[in-house]
Amino acid sequence: LRSACKLLFRHAYQHVSFQVEMEDRTADAHIGLLRHTTLTEMQAFTLHRPKPLRTQEGSRLRHTIDYHAPALDEVQGIVWRGGNLKLSHIHLEP
Repeated sequence: LRSACKLLFRHAYQHVSFQVEMEDRTADAHIGLLRHTTLTEMQAFTLHRPKPLRTQEGSRLRHTIDYHAPALDEVQGIVWRGGNLKLSHIHLEP
């Protein structure tokens, strides 16, 4: 993946949860969850930049991604590309 950022976990996890935050001045973004055996995307999300509010500058869009992987098909990382993102509150369960 060109111009992609990856966050790889030391172990694979069946349940992955995290928050994603985007500002209105950024571009659309793509987020993928990486399969533990191949590090290829097993699930993907596209976030469109939030529309700026007329009454308020600096609006932000905040999502919580909560994914439960099938048995033996765990997640070993997160990849994203496109707009500026803030990932936070990452919660991992075996």
